[in-house]
Amino acid sequence: MKTIEFIFFTWVFFGMIVAIIFIFVKYKKPKKIPEANMENFRFVKFKDLFPDE
Repeated sequence: MKTIEFIFFTWVFFGMIVAIIFIFVKYKKPKKIPEANMENFRFVKFKDLFPDE
């Protein structure tokens, strides 16, 4: 698979998951997810997709 395709499909898949979680949280309001954990998760994802070094 080409790198462009891999990144594209990864973002589409990740975006769908985020949208589902967002809707689920908005309507169901489960236990509070710590903000720091979500920030770390997003940071890790960005680092994995776009390595700086």
